[in-house]
Amino acid sequence: MRLLKRWSLARFPWFLIFLAGAGANAFALILQIYFNELPCYHCVIARFYLYIIALAGIIGMIAPKNFILRMLAIAGLLYGSIMGVINGIIHLDKIADHIANPFKIGVSCPLYFDKLGSLPQKYFPRVFAPLGNCENAGPPYFGLNLIEWTLVLFVVLALTGILVFLSQFFAPYKKRGLNPNKSFSMKG
Repeated sequence: MRLLKRWSLARFPWFLIFLAGAGANAFALILQIYFNELPCYHCVIARFYLYIIALAGIIGMIAPKNFILRMLAIAGLLYGSIMGVINGIIHLDKIADHIANPFKIGVSCPLYFDKLGSLPQKYFPRVFAPLGNCENAGPPYFGLNLIEWTLVLFVVLALTGILVFLSQFFAPYKKRGLNPNKSFSMKG
């Protein structure tokens, strides 16, 4: 825990969290634009939570030694990742429901992004417009489809966020070595 506390006081781990959120979104946009993998409603919400995680990484990079900003970054990481896990489970449940009964009416998702009063869809329609079908899981990559990989990413980020939050209640490791202010003695 002390190691995590020490890492939360540095900028590089927060950069890695930013990179996870921004990189996953960049990968999703590449799939959408170049491979015509249109995002569904739950995929767009997952993108929204990944942007919250990337924003948490930026906030953590600003001043990681500032307690208020660090806790705000941890809160953003926890919120984005836990809500992403919930969204991923709901999405996989809809796909399983569709596979069990493909003729069921009303399984599909809405065609609008309703978070923050639809402002992201209004100003960034290419990123936040849900144009795909919620029942389609997409092609598998290394044995899992995109929704399952996104869920794995959110679970890893949620566990990381929980551990980093718990580590804030521990003191970081003290640096070892010679203390120039203390005189050397053989007595111990």
